[in-house]
Amino acid sequence: MKRHFISLFAAIILLSLSALAQTAGDWIYHAHFSGDGIANVIDTRDMVYYLANGNLFRYDKTTNENEAINRRNYLNDVRVEGIYYNHDRSYLVVTYDNYNIDVLFDDNRVVNMPELKNASMTGNKTVNDVTFADGKIMMATAFGYICFDDNKFVVSSSRNLGVSVAGAAIVGDKLVLSVGDKLYHGATDRYFESLDDLKSIDIKAGKLLPVDDNRVLINEGFVYCVTLDESATTTSVLERTPVLLQRSRDGYIASVKYVDGYYVIDGTTLRATQVTGNRGLYSQSPDGDGTVWSLTSRGLHQAEDAEGYIVPEGYHINTTPYWLVYNSSQEKLYLSATTDNAVLPMANEGAYTEVYTYDGERWQDVTPEGIPIKGNGNHRLVFCPSDPDTYFFSTRAGGICRVKDGQVNHVFDKDNSPMQYMRELAFDREGNLWAVDPYSNTSSSAPVMVLPSDKLLATTVVESDWVTPSIPNIGGRSIKRGAICLGQGGNMVFSPGDYKEAITIWAPDPTTHSPRNTAHYDELIDQDGQSFMWRNVYCLTPDRDGIVWMGTSEGVVSFNPAQAYSGDFRINHIKVPRNDGTGTADYLLDGVKIHCIAVDGSNRKWIGTDGNGLFLVSADGTQVIAQFNTSNSYIPGDDIYDVCCNTTNNSVYVMTDKGLAEFISDVGGGGVVEMDELFIYPNPVRPDFMGLVTITGLENNSIVKIADSSGLVIKQLKSEGGTVTWDACGNDGNRVSTGVYYVIASYSDNAGGNAKQAIGKLVIVK
Repeated sequence: MKRHFISLFAAIILLSLSALAQTAGDWIYHAHFSGDGIANVIDTRDMVYYLANGNLFRYDKTTNENEAINRRNYLNDVRVEGIYYNHDRSYLVVTYDNYNIDVLFDDNRVVNMPELKNASMTGNKTVNDVTFADGKIMMATAFGYICFDDNKFVVSSSRNLGVSVAGAAIVGDKLVLSVGDKLYHGATDRYFESLDDLKSIDIKAGKLLPVDDNRVLINEGFVYCVTLDESATTTSVLERTPVLLQRSRDGYIASVKYVDGYYVIDGTTLRATQVTGNRGLYSQSPDGDGTVWSLTSRGLHQAEDAEGYIVPEGYHINTTPYWLVYNSSQEKLYLSATTDNAVLPMANEGAYTEVYTYDGERWQDVTPEGIPIKGNGNHRLVFCPSDPDTYFFSTRAGGICRVKDGQVNHVFDKDNSPMQYMRELAFDREGNLWAVDPYSNTSSSAPVMVLPSDKLLATTVVESDWVTPSIPNIGGRSIKRGAICLGQGGNMVFSPGDYKEAITIWAPDPTTHSPRNTAHYDELIDQDGQSFMWRNVYCLTPDRDGIVWMGTSEGVVSFNPAQAYSGDFRINHIKVPRNDGTGTADYLLDGVKIHCIAVDGSNRKWIGTDGNGLFLVSADGTQVIAQFNTSNSYIPGDDIYDVCCNTTNNSVYVMTDKGLAEFISDVGGGGVVEMDELFIYPNPVRPDFMGLVTITGLENNSIVKIADSSGLVIKQLKSEGGTVTWDACGNDGNRVSTGVYYVIASYSDNAGGNAKQAIGKLVIVK
C-alpha cells in the first residue's frame, strides 16, 4: 500500500501547497468579506480601497490585483473601524477599534500614529470622522478633536471638550466643529476656553466635508450646505440620508441607504441628481478617469458594468463565523456560522446556517440547500464515520440536518424523532449518532436519543428508529449551551454547560445503547484530594489516548472517563512546575476561562481562552510551550472562539472574535526518519474476514496505535520483530465498526533518539 510519513503520532498524509510555502512559526490571515458587512469604498486614481467586516481590501487598477491589507503584510493592527483618503497627498488614514491609527501610502509606506491609542484617558476615544486640510489631518472624536501634522505625522493640537464631536474640519481659516444641535466655528489661530466662545449655527450634528474657504457640507441625516459668514446661510442639498458622502470628479457622490443607485451633487450648483444602479456604496476619484466604483453585497465592481464583480479570496459568511472542523478524508477545513452557544449566548438573532471549506488553496461556499427556515443557525458539524462526505448538525429550532453533496437530504425533527429542541451531537465508537438535549422538559421529548449506525444514511427515518436510553440527571436549564464527547473506553461525557451544572458520564452498551454505568458530578476531586468546581463548562475534548480535557470558567482539568464509576475517581488538576528551584508548581491556566481545546498530531493541546489568547501546552499539560496573543504574535484577537488542528499538515486554525488565522506549527516533530515500507493486509477488511490484520515493515519494538477517523486511539500494540497483528477489535474486545482507520507506527532507540515513524490507512467493512 502507499506509505505516508508523519511526525510523532501525527496522521500527516499530504502537505497542502499553501503550507509548503510557509515555515514553522508563521501566520496566515484568512480574509472575511460578507455582503452584510460592507462599510466603505474609496476610489482613488490608481487604487480602490474597500472595507467590510473590519477587513480592509485594495484593488489595483493597473495590475488587477485584489488583495487583503492587514497586519500580516502592511498594517499595525487588526480590526479596522474606518478608512479616509487624502486625494491631495495620496494616503489612506486607517482607524482601528482599539483607537490605533495608521497612514498607508499608495506605495505601501506605512506610518503609525499611536498617540490616541496610548493616551492615558478614561472613556471613549472613538474616531467619529476624518477630514483633511493643507498639512493637517482633522479627527472628530468621542471626546473632542485631534489635529495631526501630515508632514511629521504627530499631534499638532487637540482638545478634550468632554462631548462627542460628530465632525471636525478646517474650512479656509476657520475651525469648524459639529456638536449636538449646533455647528461651531471660529478662527483657527484663536484659542477658546469652551464651545461657547465660538460662533454657532443651529443645525443637527453630522459629518463635515469642506466645499471652499467659506462653505461646508454637513451630513446630518439630510445634506445641507452651511455658509460660514455673518449671514450663516443654510441650504438644503439632498433630502435623503447618505451613508457615504465623498468628493467626486465634478463635485460629490452620495450613497443613500435603502435607495437603488446613488446621487451626484454638482460641485458648482450643489444640485443633486439620482443615478440608477444597484443598492450599495459608490465612489468616484476626484482625479480619476470618471469611472464610478460600487461595493455591493456581491462584491466590488464598476458601476456601469452589470457583471464583473471582484470578490476577495476568503470566507464570506454573513452571520457569525465560529465552528472549525477538519475533515481528514477530504483534506478540507470546514468553517461554519453559529447559533447562540455558551460563548455567544445571543448569536441566534438573525442567524442562519452558512458553511465554507478551505482546501489549502481556496475557499468555497458549500452552504447546503434545504436548510429549515426556522433553524436560527447551527451548532458544530459532525462527520459520519462510515461516510466522511456526510455530516450532521443541529439547529437551534429546526431540528437536526443531514447533509450530502451540498444538499440537506434529511431533517430530523419532532415529526420523525422524539425531539423538542436542538441537540448536542456526537458519534460513539460503533458509529451511532447520539443527540442530547440539555433542555428537554416535556414528557413527549426524550433528553437523550440515539440513531443507530444502520439508520444513519437511510432514505426514510421514523420516530421508532430512534433509541431513547435513560441517562439520569442529564437535564439542564438552557438550550444555548452544552458539550459532548467520546472518551476512553467508549465512554460518553456530557455537560449542559449552564451555570454550575454538572457533568454526566456513561458507558453505553454497544447493542442496546442503554448505559452499563453512569456517573454524575457537580464537583470533582483532584489528585491531591482537593475539590474542583466550576460556573460553566465550555468544552469537552478527548485527546489521542481518550483522556478528556475539560475547559471551564475556572480553568482546565483532565480525566479518564473509564475510571469515573469508582468511588476513588480522581481528576488531574494539571500542574506546571515553576522550575525556579522552589519545587513548587502552579495549576495550568488557573482561573482562566477556557473556550476551546484542540489536539495536534503529537497529542499536544491548543487551548483557546476568553481574552487571554491561545496557549500551546505539552501532551500532559505540565509544560506551557507557547502563548500567542495580540501583543506577541500575529493572532488577530485574544478572544478565541474555536481552534482546530489540521491532521494532514502542520496547520492550526484559530477562530477569534476578530477573524480567522492559521498558524504553521512544528507539530512537535524533528529528527524523524522514514521506516522501511509499511504494509497492511488484508486491506480493505471485508465482512467475511475474521482473521488477524497483519502490519509489517516495522522496526522491532515499534509502538503501533490504531486510531479512528477522528484521531481517537482505540488500540495500542507493540511489534515483535518487524510485524504486529491486530484482531480488528477495540480496547473493549468488540469488533470495530465500518470506517477508515489509521495505523500509526513509531520507534525510537533506548536513548530516545533515532526516531522513526510511518502511517498507513486501513478500511474496515463490518
